[in-house]
Amino acid sequence: MVAGRLKALLHPAFLLRSLPMVAALAISCFITFEFNAAAREAHSMVEHSMSALAAMDQVLSLLQDAETGQRGYIVTGDDAYLAPYRAALHGIEPGLQRLDLLIMKNTAQHDSVERLRAISARKLAEMKDVIDVRRQQGLQAAANQVALNVGKTEMDELRGEIGEMKARETTILRDKENLVEARNDRIVIISIVALLISLAGRLASSLIRVPSQFRRNGS
Repeated sequence: MVAGRLKALLHPAFLLRSLPMVAALAISCFITFEFNAAAREAHSMVEHSMSALAAMDQVLSLLQDAETGQRGYIVTGDDAYLAPYRAALHGIEPGLQRLDLLIMKNTAQHDSVERLRAISARKLAEMKDVIDVRRQQGLQAAANQVALNVGKTEMDELRGEIGEMKARETTILRDKENLVEARNDRIVIISIVALLISLAGRLASSLIRVPSQFRRNGS
Protein backbone atom coordinates (compact mmCIF):
# COMPACT_ATOMS: atom_id res chain seq x y z
CA MET A 1 0.00 0.00 0.00
CA VAL A 2 2.79 2.40 0.94
CA ALA A 3 4.69 1.53 -2.22
CA GLY A 4 1.55 2.14 -4.27
CA ARG A 5 1.03 5.58 -2.74
CA LEU A 6 4.68 6.47 -3.25
CA LYS A 7 4.44 5.36 -6.86
CA ALA A 8 1.34 7.51 -7.32
CA LEU A 9 3.07 10.52 -5.79
CA LEU A 10 6.02 10.10 -8.12
CA HIS A 11 3.88 9.63 -11.19
CA PRO A 12 4.77 12.28 -13.81
CA ALA A 13 1.16 13.39 -14.14
CA PHE A 14 0.86 14.01 -10.40
CA LEU A 15 4.19 15.81 -10.29
CA LEU A 16 3.16 17.97 -13.22
CA ARG A 17 -0.10 18.86 -11.50
CA SER A 18 1.70 19.63 -8.22
CA LEU A 19 4.51 21.70 -9.71
CA PRO A 20 2.51 24.93 -10.18
CA MET A 21 1.14 24.73 -6.64
CA VAL A 22 4.63 24.18 -5.21
CA ALA A 23 5.95 27.08 -7.28
CA ALA A 24 3.10 29.32 -6.16
CA LEU A 25 3.74 28.36 -2.52
CA ALA A 26 7.45 29.12 -2.86
CA ILE A 27 6.74 32.48 -4.48
CA SER A 28 4.19 33.24 -1.77
CA CYS A 29 6.82 32.61 0.92
CA PHE A 30 9.25 34.82 -0.97
CA ILE A 31 6.69 37.62 -1.25
CA THR A 32 5.91 37.45 2.48
CA PHE A 33 9.60 37.62 3.32
CA GLU A 34 10.20 40.55 0.95
CA PHE A 35 7.21 42.55 2.23
CA ASN A 36 8.37 42.08 5.82
CA ALA A 37 11.93 43.05 4.88
CA ALA A 38 10.67 46.15 3.06
CA ALA A 39 8.56 47.15 6.07
CA ARG A 40 11.52 46.74 8.42
CA GLU A 41 13.76 48.71 6.07
CA ALA A 42 11.26 51.56 5.77
CA HIS A 43 10.84 51.73 9.56
CA SER A 44 14.61 51.72 10.07
CA MET A 45 15.12 54.52 7.52
CA VAL A 46 12.48 56.74 9.10
CA GLU A 47 13.82 56.07 12.60
CA HIS A 48 17.38 56.84 11.49
CA SER A 49 16.41 60.12 9.80
CA MET A 50 14.28 61.16 12.78
CA SER A 51 17.26 60.53 15.07
CA ALA A 52 19.52 62.63 12.83
CA LEU A 53 17.00 65.49 12.71
CA ALA A 54 16.58 65.32 16.50
CA ALA A 55 20.37 65.49 16.95
CA MET A 56 20.48 68.62 14.77
CA ASP A 57 17.73 70.21 16.83
CA GLN A 58 19.57 69.33 20.04
CA VAL A 59 22.72 71.16 18.92
CA LEU A 60 20.72 74.23 17.94
CA SER A 61 18.67 74.12 21.14
CA LEU A 62 21.76 73.94 23.36
CA LEU A 63 23.22 77.08 21.79
CA GLN A 64 19.91 78.94 21.79
CA ASP A 65 19.42 78.17 25.48
CA ALA A 66 23.01 79.20 26.17
CA GLU A 67 22.42 82.50 24.40
CA THR A 68 19.21 83.09 26.37
CA GLY A 69 21.04 82.39 29.61
CA GLN A 70 23.86 84.71 28.59
CA ARG A 71 21.38 87.55 28.01
CA GLY A 72 19.83 86.94 31.42
CA TYR A 73 23.24 87.14 33.03
CA ILE A 74 24.10 90.36 31.16
CA VAL A 75 20.92 92.03 32.44
CA THR A 76 21.03 90.75 36.03
CA GLY A 77 24.61 89.77 36.74
CA ASP A 78 23.24 86.62 38.41
CA ASP A 79 25.39 83.53 37.74
CA ALA A 80 22.32 81.32 37.95
CA TYR A 81 21.41 82.42 34.42
CA LEU A 82 24.62 80.86 33.10
CA ALA A 83 23.46 77.27 33.75
CA PRO A 84 22.35 76.77 30.08
CA TYR A 85 25.66 78.21 28.90
CA ARG A 86 27.59 75.74 31.06
CA ALA A 87 25.34 72.92 29.80
CA ALA A 88 26.20 73.90 26.23
CA LEU A 89 29.91 73.86 27.02
CA HIS A 90 29.62 70.21 28.09
CA GLY A 91 26.88 69.12 25.68
CA ILE A 92 27.78 70.53 22.27
CA GLU A 93 30.66 68.22 21.42
CA PRO A 94 28.87 64.97 22.46
CA GLY A 95 25.86 66.17 20.46
CA LEU A 96 28.00 66.80 17.39
CA GLN A 97 29.70 63.42 17.75
CA ARG A 98 26.32 61.67 17.93
CA LEU A 99 25.13 63.57 14.86
CA ASP A 100 28.32 62.68 13.00
CA LEU A 101 27.77 58.99 13.73
CA LEU A 102 24.23 59.18 12.37
CA ILE A 103 25.26 60.80 9.07
CA MET A 104 28.84 59.55 8.70
CA LYS A 105 28.09 57.76 5.40
CA ASN A 106 27.11 61.03 3.72
CA THR A 107 30.08 63.25 2.81
CA ALA A 108 28.05 66.46 2.46
CA GLN A 109 26.39 65.96 5.85
CA HIS A 110 29.72 65.10 7.48
CA ASP A 111 31.24 68.30 6.11
CA SER A 112 28.31 70.24 7.56
CA VAL A 113 28.97 68.72 10.98
CA GLU A 114 32.54 69.98 10.79
CA ARG A 115 31.26 73.45 9.94
CA LEU A 116 28.79 73.24 12.84
CA ARG A 117 31.67 72.32 15.13
CA ALA A 118 33.62 75.39 14.02
CA ILE A 119 30.61 77.73 14.27
CA SER A 120 29.69 76.37 17.71
CA ALA A 121 33.23 76.90 18.96
CA ARG A 122 33.20 80.50 17.74
CA LYS A 123 29.78 81.13 19.26
CA LEU A 124 30.78 79.74 22.65
CA ALA A 125 33.98 81.79 22.57
CA GLU A 126 31.97 84.93 21.75
CA MET A 127 29.59 84.26 24.64
CA LYS A 128 32.50 83.75 27.02
CA ASP A 129 33.99 87.07 25.94
CA VAL A 130 30.72 88.92 26.61
CA ILE A 131 30.28 87.18 29.96
CA ASP A 132 33.82 88.15 30.98
CA VAL A 133 33.20 91.75 29.92
CA ARG A 134 29.97 91.84 31.97
CA ARG A 135 31.72 90.38 34.99
CA GLN A 136 34.72 92.68 34.79
CA GLN A 137 33.43 95.91 33.23
CA GLY A 138 29.70 95.95 33.93
CA LEU A 139 26.41 96.03 32.07
CA GLN A 140 27.03 98.86 29.62
CA ALA A 141 30.33 97.45 28.38
CA ALA A 142 28.70 94.04 27.84
CA ALA A 143 25.77 95.66 26.01
CA ASN A 144 28.22 97.46 23.74
CA GLN A 145 29.90 94.11 23.01
CA VAL A 146 26.57 92.47 22.13
CA ALA A 147 25.72 95.41 19.86
CA LEU A 148 28.60 94.40 17.59
CA ASN A 149 26.29 91.55 16.42
CA VAL A 150 29.11 89.01 16.32
CA GLY A 151 27.00 86.52 18.26
CA LYS A 152 23.95 87.11 16.05
CA THR A 153 26.03 86.47 12.94
CA GLU A 154 27.29 83.18 14.39
CA MET A 155 23.76 82.04 15.31
CA ASP A 156 22.39 82.98 11.88
CA GLU A 157 25.18 80.95 10.28
CA LEU A 158 24.46 78.03 12.59
CA ARG A 159 20.73 78.07 11.81
CA GLY A 160 21.46 78.25 8.08
CA GLU A 161 23.82 75.26 8.22
CA ILE A 162 21.36 73.17 10.20
CA GLY A 163 18.57 74.17 7.81
CA GLU A 164 20.62 72.90 4.88
CA MET A 165 21.39 69.68 6.74
CA LYS A 166 17.71 69.10 7.45
CA ALA A 167 16.83 69.69 3.80
CA ARG A 168 19.47 67.17 2.69
CA GLU A 169 18.34 64.62 5.27
CA THR A 170 14.73 64.99 4.10
CA THR A 171 15.83 64.45 0.49
CA ILE A 172 17.87 61.39 1.48
CA LEU A 173 14.85 59.93 3.28
CA ARG A 174 12.58 60.64 0.30
CA ASP A 175 15.02 58.92 -2.08
CA LYS A 176 15.19 55.87 0.18
CA GLU A 177 11.41 55.75 0.45
CA ASN A 178 11.20 55.82 -3.37
CA LEU A 179 13.55 52.82 -3.51
CA VAL A 180 11.37 50.93 -1.04
CA GLU A 181 8.26 51.80 -3.07
CA ALA A 182 9.95 50.54 -6.25
CA ARG A 183 10.82 47.33 -4.42
CA ASN A 184 7.21 46.95 -3.30
CA ASP A 185 6.06 47.48 -6.90
CA ARG A 186 8.33 44.61 -8.00
CA ILE A 187 6.88 42.44 -5.27
CA VAL A 188 3.35 43.19 -6.52
CA ILE A 189 4.40 42.20 -10.06
CA ILE A 190 5.86 38.95 -8.71
CA SER A 191 2.58 38.34 -6.86
CA ILE A 192 0.63 38.72 -10.08
CA VAL A 193 3.01 36.36 -11.87
CA ALA A 194 2.60 33.83 -9.05
CA LEU A 195 -1.17 34.04 -9.38
CA LEU A 196 -0.96 33.51 -13.14
CA ILE A 197 1.35 30.52 -12.64
CA SER A 198 -1.10 29.03 -10.16
CA LEU A 199 -4.04 29.51 -12.56
CA ALA A 200 -2.04 28.07 -15.44
CA GLY A 201 -1.16 25.07 -13.29
CA ARG A 202 -4.78 24.45 -12.43
CA LEU A 203 -5.70 24.68 -16.10
CA ALA A 204 -2.91 22.28 -17.08
CA SER A 205 -3.95 19.88 -14.34
CA SER A 206 -7.52 19.89 -15.64
CA LEU A 207 -6.35 19.21 -19.20
CA ILE A 208 -4.25 16.29 -17.97
CA ARG A 209 -7.10 14.74 -15.98
CA VAL A 210 -9.63 14.95 -18.81
CA PRO A 211 -7.78 12.61 -21.25
CA SER A 212 -7.07 10.16 -18.45
CA GLN A 213 -10.79 10.04 -17.62
CA PHE A 214 -11.59 9.38 -21.30
CA ARG A 215 -9.12 6.48 -21.33
CA ARG A 216 -10.71 4.96 -18.23
CA ASN A 217 -14.19 5.33 -19.70
CA GLY A 218 -13.05 3.84 -22.98
CA SER A 219 -11.61 0.79 -21.29
